[in-house]
Amino acid sequence: IPSPRTVFKDVLRLPPGHVGVFEQGRLSVQPYWTPTFIEPARWSFEEARNSFRPILEDAVRWQLGDGLPACFLSGGTDSSTVAGLIREVTGTSPVCYSIGFEAEGYDEMAYARIAARAYQVEHREHYVTPDELAAAIPAVAEHYDQPFGNSSAVPAYCCARVAAADGVKRLLAGDGGDELF
Repeated sequence: IPSPRTVFKDVLRLPPGHVGVFEQGRLSVQPYWTPTFIEPARWSFEEARNSFRPILEDAVRWQLGDGLPACFLSGGTDSSTVAGLIREVTGTSPVCYSIGFEAEGYDEMAYARIAARAYQVEHREHYVTPDELAAAIPAVAEHYDQPFGNSSAVPAYCCARVAAADGVKRLLAGDGGDELF
């Protein structure tokens, strides 16, 4: 639900980049930051790639932290990129976790397997059962302050639980990269 609305009657939230100031019984909402968009000079594909690649590598390196390098691997553009970059940045084979479904048309494990082979990662698969999904819904819901429409939240939670059981403290993902690119 886009801000400032919420699912609750007479309850609003602050839009991104805004601050609420309550003084003398009055609330004022104002931006504290406004993004500036400057159209870059025209780059060739090679220039853009050569500039962007180090940014991605630095982001992955910065997010890895201590412990076993691991990521969620769906087989999509975003998580596959992260898996490959972890291997490249660390020089070791990361542990990649994939969630599957025993439902025709919903299981993307084949794509995850292709990416796992391509990047030579240690691939761990977990097939989520309907009972497991149903049991996870309350645990996931308690972390959101209102209804949330991301259908991957519960499977991602199940994936994180499997990784945590293996001792993984940080599980990188690339959620949103497919849409960006």
